Order: sequence, then structure tokens, then C-alpha cells
Amino acid sequence: MNTRDRQFYIYVHCRPSGEPFYVGKGHGSRGYDLTHWKRIRNKHHRNIVAKYGKENILIYTRNCESENQAKVHEVWMIAWCRLQGYRLTNQTDGGEGTSGFKMPVEIVKRLGKLTSIRMRGNQFRKGVHQTEEEKEKHSQANIGKQNSLGHKHTPEWCVAQSKRTRSAWTPERRAAQAERMCGNKNTLGTKHSLDWCAAASIRMSKRMHDNKITLGRIWINNGLITKMVKDKIPTGWKKGRMLCST
Repeated sequence: MNTRDRQFYIYVHCRPSGEPFYVGKGHGSRGYDLTHWKRIRNKHHRNIVAKYGKENILIYTRNCESENQAKVHEVWMIAWCRLQGYRLTNQTDGGEGTSGFKMPVEIVKRLGKLTSIRMRGNQFRKGVHQTEEEKEKHSQANIGKQNSLGHKHTPEWCVAQSKRTRSAWTPERRAAQAERMCGNKNTLGTKHSLDWCAAASIRMSKRMHDNKITLGRIWINNGLITKMVKDKIPTGWKKGRMLCST
């Protein structure tokens, strides 16, 4: 719906005594909804609504033929109320507003990039460790949440997500990642036990059970190498995966 199809009006918010404390212009439920717009109103306006209760705030409106006329009437009403000595919470003389304004694509991309940079450098929670009580509290708060329970992405979304992921890993990024991993000795020399290898083999088998890529294939090894084949087992190979030695 464009601005021509909207019914603009000016509205006045009054205390229970009938004393005006705010003048504005809008359309739809803008002048009537004191809850949805509470974050947009200034602090002085919110304090007055909280003091008297939103159900006790008086609201008067007057329809206008266009948005421009609503702006003119808003300016006139603010000036008139101030001349009468009413204490308004308006911080300007009125007449502002950007109904139907759409930000250029270039600016949207620029703001998105700046936001991403700021979030990467967010130090607000850096080094903060949650206590066991806080962890338990957050855990209990998330129990029963079903925001995405049972949700399945469409095949088109999966394909698009796969393309986005591949495009994100540029050759430069891959090289940088490889350089960071070079010399990583966190697991150097680690040998898993036979029990761990057997459990890992079972977990892998369960994960790959429904994988169509491995459908009809079997694991084989020759004592040195483990691989998968589809049909018959070559000479010198035997069925099964090779277990790690301790």
C-alpha cells in the first residue's frame, strides 16, 4: 500500500485530566497503539504512559486528506498547544516523517558491512564465564522450545545454501586456514584404543546407513589401507574396516 492509499491523521495524547502531552501524525494504528510503539516514543512520553496507565490515556484524532496536510496540521497543533502552556513531550516542532521511504541498495549493503565489522569486534562478553547456576537457568529456559522442531528445508534452499558455503571458501581463505592449521600438534601422536575405534566404526555406520552414496558399498582393507567398493572384493583384500592399533 502506497502513501496515497493510506488515511493519514494527526493525533493528540492527553492525560486523564484532558491535558495534552504529545502531538503526532500517522496512519493505521500509529496513534492508538501505545504498546507497539513504546520503543519509538521518547523516554518522557513512556514515563507519562506508565504513570497513568495506557488504558487511561485519552486519544483524539483528526483525519487529513494527505500526508503533507497531516504534517502541516501537526506543526500547527504543536505550536498551538505550546502557546496555551501545555507541557508537550515532543522534542521537535513536527512536520518530520519518512513514510514509504526506501533506503538505496548501496547504503543498505554499506550498513550491513559496518554492522558485521562491529559485531566481529564486539568485546562485550569476551572473557565472561557463566556460572553453573546461569548455565542451568538458560538450559531450563530453552526446554520445550519448538521454534524449528520438525522444520525441513526445501531442496532449493539446500542447493542455494551449498552454493553460498562453497562461494564463501575462496582460495585465499582456504590458504589462510591451511596456514593457521600448519603445525597444529593438538592430536600429534595420539593413538585411540581398540574400544574407541570399534565405537567410532559403529557410529559411522549408523550415520552412513541412509546415505545413498554408500548404498550397496562395503568396507574392505588389505592391512594397510581401508576403502569402499561396490561389487566384489579384489584379491588380497578382506571385508571390514581396519582397526587402530594401540
